[in-house]
Amino acid sequence: MIADVHVATWREAYAHLLSLTSSRRNQLYAIYVFAAHYGTGVGQALFDQTLGGGAAMLWVAKENPRATAFYRRNGFRLDGVEQIDPYTPIITDARMVR
Repeated sequence: MIADVHVATWREAYAHLLSLTSSRRNQLYAIYVFAAHYGTGVGQALFDQTLGGGAAMLWVAKENPRATAFYRRNGFRLDGVEQIDPYTPIITDARMVR
């Protein structure tokens, strides 16, 4: 699959920049749900279908307690690594891992 090649080559090209163990090769990029659908299970269903269980990492806006709580409920924890979003410098992203 093209997506598999994309992911594999990206990992190889940027491996020296990532402080991840091989057990955290899965990365969630984004889940967005309209506010009208909060609490309906839509976000959880998207999460379960895309990532499910197992070791993974993601970046969350540090000042987004709703998203942070969602990911904590799914077994993630903040690991102390932060970065400024280059496209929106007013947002600090925090890394979460499980």
